[in-house]
Amino acid sequence: MNETKVIAHRGYSKIATENTIGSFLLAAKQDYFYGVELDIHLTKDNKYVVFHDDTTGRLAKVDVVIKDKTYNELKDIDLYNKRNEKYELKIPLLSEVLDLMKKNNKHTIIEIKPELNEQQITELLSYLYLNEYKDITIISFRLVNLVLIRKYNKKINLQYLTSKHRNINFLILERYKLGYDIQFPIATKDNVKYLKDNKIPINVWTVNKKEVFDKMVSMNVDFITTDGF
Repeated sequence: MNETKVIAHRGYSKIATENTIGSFLLAAKQDYFYGVELDIHLTKDNKYVVFHDDTTGRLAKVDVVIKDKTYNELKDIDLYNKRNEKYELKIPLLSEVLDLMKKNNKHTIIEIKPELNEQQITELLSYLYLNEYKDITIISFRLVNLVLIRKYNKKINLQYLTSKHRNINFLILERYKLGYDIQFPIATKDNVKYLKDNKIPINVWTVNKKEVFDKMVSMNVDFITTDGF
């Protein structure tokens, strides 16, 4: 499969509830997956939880705004069990998932959902460093997050997440030493050639059809993010 690595989107979300411990455990058991992607939000008491949306309503009967609740309030929310899963369906802490991935030698791609301030960025970086979470990549749609992280850490893997391509993005990637995490239709032959020629890592998402997967592999992109198919 060339050098392309496969990333489990929100864990093995085709067969388990996204961003849950069960989803990440199932992904960790598959040699097929190089790593997992997850989403983080900051709670009212400054803890990072793994959840995609700003609110819980899509996955739970209780609909609350994550940033307005403490972790203790969020951890008691039961998520829907739509697949008769045996795993506990709760909102996990980032630390729980990172520990699981470290134990299973899997790479973790962390998407920062909110815009963080400088203090929050430095605290996050300190937390990752002190707990020796090294096998990670941080991604975000919010470029300011990545710029602030690069200010304090010159070596950590970062990817600019976007569903819209502009040529100025190439200059941004080079200036801040970022990879490009793009929706797969943006991965045109010309765009991929430019990125490969300039040694800029390419991650494409979310690829759930085999014909698209095979095309991305043939283009030798670095990462393919998938729910599974």
